[in-house]
Amino acid sequence: KIPGFDMSNSPYESANTDFANRVVIFTSTNGTKVLQKIKESELIMVASFVNIDSTVNKILELNPEKLDIVTSGRPDGEADEDLYFAIALKGSLEGNVNMVDEYIKKTREGKGTKRLSMIGGARDVEYSLKRDFANFPVVYHKGIIEKM
Repeated sequence: KIPGFDMSNSPYESANTDFANRVVIFTSTNGTKVLQKIKESELIMVASFVNIDSTVNKILELNPEKLDIVTSGRPDGEADEDLYFAIALKGSLEGNVNMVDEYIKKTREGKGTKRLSMIGGARDVEYSLKRDFANFPVVYHKGIIEKM
């Protein structure tokens, strides 16, 4: 945790925090930059392994004519965890839901996970790989990230 701040950027540590009636500022190395670049899209869904099944179900329900899967990556290039998630999402949308567990395993063994674990983020990785833990789709609209 950075001195002077209420919270760290740990998903695990913030999981039991009540954010009701609070203003929350979300920052990310690349995620916020990507959201800014795609903000004019018709619909922007924010997804990860923690809400993959509910996101897939909502996309299938909406049945969009065109769908783009955009990953945020890292400032120094590709993030294997983003790529693995994108592949799992695409596979699930095509009916291969078993791919999700395979790509959660690949993510667990990936370079990004090793990097985060080395700097003390092992709990965050495991927390972030809980399949459909947050069982609702999430959207980004006019600067706000919220449940769909």
